[in-house]
Amino acid sequence: MFHLESSPPVLKILVLAILPHAAVQDGALARQEHGPDARALARAARTAAFHYESLQRRLAPATNDGGRRADQCDERIGRFCFWYDSPSDTPDPPPPPEPPAVADARTVAVRAHRRWFSAQPEHPEAAGFLVRFLVESGRTGEAAAAARTHVWAAKRDPAALLLLGMALHEGGDFAAAEALFDSARAGMDDERRRRLDDVRVLLERRERAAYGDLSPAEREAYNRRFWALSDPSLLEPGNERRTAHYARHAWSAILAEAPRVRGKISWGKDHEEILLRFGIASGRKRIRDFQPHLLSADPRFIESFDPASVALVPAALLTRGLPEAPPPGIRHELVRDTAPSAYAPVRLRLRAMDHVATRIPDGTGAVLRVDAVLAPDTTEPRTPVAPRGILAVLDTSGTEVLRVAATVRAGSASGTALSASARVPPGAWVYRVEMLDDSTRLAGLSQYRVDIDAPRTVAAGVEDFALSDLIVAAPFGDSLPSAYDDPVLEPHPSLVLPTGSRVGLFALARGLRRDGRYSVEWSVEREAEGSILGQAVRWLGRQLGIVEREQPLRIRWDDVAGGGVAPVAVNMDLSRADAGLYRIGLRVIDAATGEARTSQRRVRLSAERPGPPRD
Repeated sequence: MFHLESSPPVLKILVLAILPHAAVQDGALARQEHGPDARALARAARTAAFHYESLQRRLAPATNDGGRRADQCDERIGRFCFWYDSPSDTPDPPPPPEPPAVADARTVAVRAHRRWFSAQPEHPEAAGFLVRFLVESGRTGEAAAAARTHVWAAKRDPAALLLLGMALHEGGDFAAAEALFDSARAGMDDERRRRLDDVRVLLERRERAAYGDLSPAEREAYNRRFWALSDPSLLEPGNERRTAHYARHAWSAILAEAPRVRGKISWGKDHEEILLRFGIASGRKRIRDFQPHLLSADPRFIESFDPASVALVPAALLTRGLPEAPPPGIRHELVRDTAPSAYAPVRLRLRAMDHVATRIPDGTGAVLRVDAVLAPDTTEPRTPVAPRGILAVLDTSGTEVLRVAATVRAGSASGTALSASARVPPGAWVYRVEMLDDSTRLAGLSQYRVDIDAPRTVAAGVEDFALSDLIVAAPFGDSLPSAYDDPVLEPHPSLVLPTGSRVGLFALARGLRRDGRYSVEWSVEREAEGSILGQAVRWLGRQLGIVEREQPLRIRWDDVAGGGVAPVAVNMDLSRADAGLYRIGLRVIDAATGEARTSQRRVRLSAERPGPPRD
């Protein structure tokens, strides 16, 4: 199902080669059938499946769009041309309603397979296709009931457990699905378990090679970390993204045995790779035009994947590591355009949250404060009723080490705001901020790496001189904030601000020596952006006097702090600054020692209405 409320790209594949029509073959599974009644029921079920599969393709919406040429593919996956829509492309319209004939054919297929399954509940094909058709009908509870019967009849065969896990996943019971998948894995031989656990198709190209070089023990540790960092919601039980991976393996086993009909090429490793990476296609279109170079008059198809899909998995843990938060206005990792894999959560409408993370040293580590906002849903404008949120901190292996409840404020025109703070010891960590509204199932997520520096060694009883990250906030009134949790301080949860803005800036200096005298230097400077050529042209223009040279804004003063702690706050007028990316810098100098500490924050001024972040 398409959800057009979010900005992630629509993923498409174009079938480039069509095999001729082939009759349905009973294959090796037919040997399991016993008695004339079972064979007759099997033939009737397969005939119904063939008719359903044929109508699905024959009645798919027709289009004159010829797709992409082979030299225009973003990626070739076996026999398929794969490309990504960019954020500037016009979104595909919602798919038309399913033709009644297709729904009727699926109902007939369900009845036929239920009769076959009643006679042979241990038969994997009877069970697999019954579960498939029930899931596609939205009857996930019935699908799970049938799969449970099959598990009993097949004596808990690992393939049967996988099928039940898939049905539970599709019904949204992720904790139970995860337990079933783990039971299935435990009953497999080493080679089959290794193939099931292998995640290399979900990784970036360089990461795949590095993953292949790992020892079995290293690969097992990698997989644990990979899935821990892929969980779409710590607020919900079970790891939905991990269960989706194993459910896709179960889908692959079913679809590999699907009838081959006109317009469908034989199942291969490329099908399985696409399925494992992007799931089941959510839409299909027939292409009307005939291209003689394909040597076939059979129809060609474009298949589209759910536009609500997000890039949940960390695709380069070995080669790049988990990234730090991107600069303001740059697309978040969760919705990057060319992700090697994607997934649309079953029960959540998941979106990336814009956010700002701030580290405030406290003498032993730092307080990590995160302010975030989930933009309003423009396609289904329902205000969250009782949103809840958390800030969680994980170690680099993906183990959760702490969690605090967040303060969530819903109902404003700019979206649902969230803020939370937690004390974090020195080290390399992963922070994730989540929001979930149970009434609308609207959810937000941001997850990035953060490094907390250890205090430097100083004399006994003397605190290290340290400076916090900058907080960009609403302008201050008559009183200035004295601490990071002062109610006067209202941090912006996004650093993309409209042109003409005035902001309040705040930081905290600790460990000033002796009499607490210090100096403050503020600066605001525009950062160069765009291509190297564009930067060179602008530089040349400034040298020739054609382009006015922009001078950085600088402010300086001296002050005195009591107790060695200095709150540094100022209102700054950015109303004369043009749209673009700016670096706000702060330098604090301890007058007694001459030591200096610096901090900076980037902000983007935009003359446009807020929209999807750019790449």
